[in-house]
Amino acid sequence: MRRDKVAEADAEKCIGSPEFERAQAGGIMEAWTTYREGFLKVVYDPLRSNTFVITVTVKKKSPDWARS
Repeated sequence: MRRDKVAEADAEKCIGSPEFERAQAGGIMEAWTTYREGFLKVVYDPLRSNTFVITVTVKKKSPDWARS
């Protein structure tokens, strides 16, 4: 979050109302939303008592699996 200067509130918003979302192995979730001139990708574990964010990344394009 520091490298791309993403605010914690933006990551929380992405988790709360993603434009694209899918499950990964082990119950890990991947949430995407439009952000600045690209997309914000947040990978998190919703199975913990408090939502545990694993990564927050700014991407230029939407995920391939969401374009079809």
